[in-house]
Amino acid sequence: MVSLRAVTKSPIARKIRRYRRPIAAVLAACSVLMIIAALRPAPPVLTTDVPRLLAGEVGAPITLSNSGVAAAVQPGDIIDVIALDGSPEATVPVVIASKVRVIEARDSALLLLAVNAEQALELAAAGFALPLTVTIHPRQ
Repeated sequence: MVSLRAVTKSPIARKIRRYRRPIAAVLAACSVLMIIAALRPAPPVLTTDVPRLLAGEVGAPITLSNSGVAAAVQPGDIIDVIALDGSPEATVPVVIASKVRVIEARDSALLLLAVNAEQALELAAAGFALPLTVTIHPRQ
């Protein structure tokens, strides 16, 4: 059996006793660095499959009348934007923008579409006055 006296007289124990304050300072600094590293937010995840605007396209935000429809739309989908004609007795749907690409789809009913400048103006005008919905083209 090892006696306590033998342990306290060992060369390692003497070195620890001699350098206990510098060792404590180093361990305290390491613990502070570990806490800072744990509290730092994670770096953003960069993905390469995020749809981008192409040359000649602009981003046009639209708000759909039904958020359930917006939940079915994903970035990269090709859609048609549809509204009812502005007259009170209108029952015929009108295609506002055809075959436009979805850049971003939020949890709410907000979609960001890649369109040309003319379609962006039509979408902006229709979005203020008319409820909008979409049809989704099949993926190829």
